[in-house]
Parts: sequence; structure tokens; C-alpha cells
Amino acid sequence: MEREIIDSRIRLMIKYLDRLKNFKSVQLTDYLDNFDYQLMVERLIELLVEASSDINSYMLAQLHNVIPSTYYDSFIEAGKNHLITRELANELAKSAGMRNRLVHQYIDHEIVFKSIPKALKQFPLYIQQITTYLDTQEQEND
Repeated sequence: MEREIIDSRIRLMIKYLDRLKNFKSVQLTDYLDNFDYQLMVERLIELLVEASSDINSYMLAQLHNVIPSTYYDSFIEAGKNHLITRELANELAKSAGMRNRLVHQYIDHEIVFKSIPKALKQFPLYIQQITTYLDTQEQEND
């Protein structure tokens, strides 16, 4: 398994999270009135889900010979295979549903807005758990 493939996705996720942090202090009414804000938040959440799912799929295939068929499954399988905790896996699997709604334009802007704090909590935790898993694997293989 090539660590750099995962690290490059993590670096992207950190950039996305840094951008998403700009929306922590935005009020709901301002968010609903600003189409640019809506587009940015929607896209950032979509990119976070895709990057983390890519990491899941790559690690699961390389380490456990598991090929998830959906974004949702990638998180559930990541939890089952101890890449991340099951609790976090279940929470992030819900974000896969949000991503699908965004992509297919079934958007409730208030729900997207309310997902900002969740994303800012869950995705850094995801990065931490994946990094810890990889560091542990490297130590065991040295």
C-alpha cells in the first residue's frame, strides 16, 4: 500500500475543512440568502465525503481485499475492518447519503447548513483515526 496516495487525499481534506471553517460563524438566514455560500458548502461536503470514501476504498482493497460498492458501504466496511471506529463509521455513512442528495440536487439547505458543525467535528476525527491506523501499521511492519 502506498501511503502517499492516502496522505495526498488527507491533505486535500484538510484544505476542504479549512474552507468549511469559514462558514462556522455564518447565520442560517445569511446562508439561505447567499447562493454562493450554499454552493461552496455543498461542494466542500461532497468533496470531503468523496475523499474519505476514496481512502476507505483504497485501504480496504489493499489491506482486506474488500471492495465497497457505495460510499455508504465504504464507511461501514471501514468500521468493520477497524480502520476507524464503528461509531464514527456509522456517523460518516450518513454523510454519504447527504453527498448523494447533493449530487442529485435533492437539497434541503437548512439540513446542509446544520451539517457544517458535524462535518467539522467528524472529518478531522476521521483523519486522526486513519492516520493513527496507518502509523500503527507502519510500526508493526518495521
